[in-house]
Amino acid sequence: MGKANSEIQINPYTFSKMTELRFLKFYGSENKCMVSSLEGVPFTEVRYFEWHQYPLKTLDIHAENLVSLKMPGSKVKQLWDDVQNLVNLKKIDLWYSKLLTKLPDLSLAQNLEILDLGGCSSLTETHSSIQYLNKLEVLDLDRCESLRTLPTSIQSKYLKRLVLRGCSNLKNFPEISSSGIHRLDLTHVGIKELPSSIDRLSKLDTLKIHDCTSLESLPSSLSMFKSLTSLEIIYCPKLKRLPDELGNLKALEELRVEGTAIRRPPESLGQLSSLQILSLSDNSNLERAPESIRHLSKLTSLFISDCKMLQTLPELPCNLHDLDASGCTSLEALPASLSSKFYLSVDLSNCLKLDLSELSEIIKDRWMKQSYNYASCRGIYFPGDEILKLFRYQSMGSSVTLETPPPPPPAPAGYNKLMGFAFCAVIAFSVPDHHHYWKGYLYCDLKVKSEGSYGHLHSWYLGEFSYLESDHVFLKIISYVEADSVFLRSYLSDSEDLVESFEEVYEVYFGIRCPHSQCLDCEVKKCGIDFVYAQDSRRPKRLKY
Repeated sequence: MGKANSEIQINPYTFSKMTELRFLKFYGSENKCMVSSLEGVPFTEVRYFEWHQYPLKTLDIHAENLVSLKMPGSKVKQLWDDVQNLVNLKKIDLWYSKLLTKLPDLSLAQNLEILDLGGCSSLTETHSSIQYLNKLEVLDLDRCESLRTLPTSIQSKYLKRLVLRGCSNLKNFPEISSSGIHRLDLTHVGIKELPSSIDRLSKLDTLKIHDCTSLESLPSSLSMFKSLTSLEIIYCPKLKRLPDELGNLKALEELRVEGTAIRRPPESLGQLSSLQILSLSDNSNLERAPESIRHLSKLTSLFISDCKMLQTLPELPCNLHDLDASGCTSLEALPASLSSKFYLSVDLSNCLKLDLSELSEIIKDRWMKQSYNYASCRGIYFPGDEILKLFRYQSMGSSVTLETPPPPPPAPAGYNKLMGFAFCAVIAFSVPDHHHYWKGYLYCDLKVKSEGSYGHLHSWYLGEFSYLESDHVFLKIISYVEADSVFLRSYLSDSEDLVESFEEVYEVYFGIRCPHSQCLDCEVKKCGIDFVYAQDSRRPKRLKY
């Protein structure tokens, strides 16, 4: 029976006459099919029993041939008291039956494959018989927040999916016999430790340990996960160290260790030869990052933001593309290798102790001189209140005008190929904001003056930011391959001579977009634009404007 718009009262006597009933289904998110009792109703031939929002506190039936029992959102507190011979039963789904407090003895349901108890928030314990369900493939206890204990072991060798997310009062993790689990999510679970036997999950490729506020240690046996590609350990504030053996995870591609009490991660992280993403953000006690990460040749993204005690960064690996050290308020110096990185995006916002003179030299001598084939610096954000002096076109406020450009100054020796534009802006906040859980977006609009008015040509996204504790400089380079406007292509023509005549007047306007009203408290204080050159091994060209 499908969705009912009004309440329907079903007489139990109706079922008693259906002696050959095999399929029963009442469904719909607002199912209003009501019954006073099912006691004594013969369901001996029923194979499939589905009743959404089942209205009774118990399921007092005998259905020896039952194959699937599905009662999502039911009012049931317990299914039945006695042990039932349910040898054919393969699936029990009591999803979000919030009044369910306990399970019956399932020892005679030896063919059960799926047990879905997700959202059963009143469930305090599972019956010990589930550890002996040898064909169990799925055990879903998602958000069973009252659950305190599980059986000491789950012996099914066929278990493929175990969900314990949100079991905030669960104190023990069972011994698992199956090696078939690929993904394990332990978000917001109350355990203090993982058993050393967890290494039996030999096919695990994703392990999430989020918001485990009681977790104090990790077993060295984690290093036995030869197939693990993603490991996330996030907001486990009592965790003080990582196993030294973690470097043995040769297949690991993503490692996130955030919001812990770790002071010094092990140098063995430098042995993670497949690692592409490393995040050590929001570790307030972190004193140093491993020097060994310079050896991670596949690492493209390093996130180490909001580490308040971190004073220096390690030397950077060769293929790094993204570096986020924002909010590292004690950071004073940058690694020498920063100046040799190509195609790099760097976020140093709210790094208020940083030596800006060193950074300015890196920008001037390296990042504003492009390689011939690609841009060196995608973007960089750092504390400061001045447009870099090397920008020839700059002004107060949020716009700068380019009239018929004069010839460029002599390019550095060997750098005679115009490859792109550099945009620079200073952002200032007028009102302190201590609840900066929003994002602002810096953009740039290019307009051309025609017949006395400006027409829009192109827009570029330059970067995003949240609250900045002081004025900050945003620098972004747009290369030829990123240029989609007539303006840039006229400048960056690959022909023998660039555009001979250039009569138009252009205005470059910098602005901030934000879905929240807080953006009213920040503004573009200064802005600038300039040209970026690259070394060209071919014969020199005479650039014309």
